[in-house]
Amino acid sequence: MRAQDKIGRHSQRIKLAAYSSMARAVGQRRAWSRALMLKLKLSDKRKNRYRWLAARKMKQQKTLRRGCGRILATKRNRSEKGSPSRSCSGVDELRRLVPGGEAMDLGVLLEETAHFVRCLETQVRVMSIIADCFP
Repeated sequence: MRAQDKIGRHSQRIKLAAYSSMARAVGQRRAWSRALMLKLKLSDKRKNRYRWLAARKMKQQKTLRRGCGRILATKRNRSEKGSPSRSCSGVDELRRLVPGGEAMDLGVLLEETAHFVRCLETQVRVMSIIADCFP
């Protein structure tokens, strides 16, 4: 395993732990925290459920790749497919960034966004204090 992959996985785990602790600290009071906890819970279930499938698929791919060393094409995004790309408005961008924002009306979305940003600021302060303790 390459060092970059290891660092990437480690930082991803830290990010998930930080989001999880932030959502659990707020509890069920906010829509964004409920959406984030549900997303984390479902991702854990999917990981455990499909772990054995992934291992089996990796074995199959290794046997298939032995003969031909080609790389499969990745999925194309919408702009590559030729569909017209539209610019997102600020509200659409907020809906995408705030967990659970897709289902909120504008007033609730703005309120939840403000609370989410405050929690993120607190999280950054806490993590910087932790990072300062371990130079």
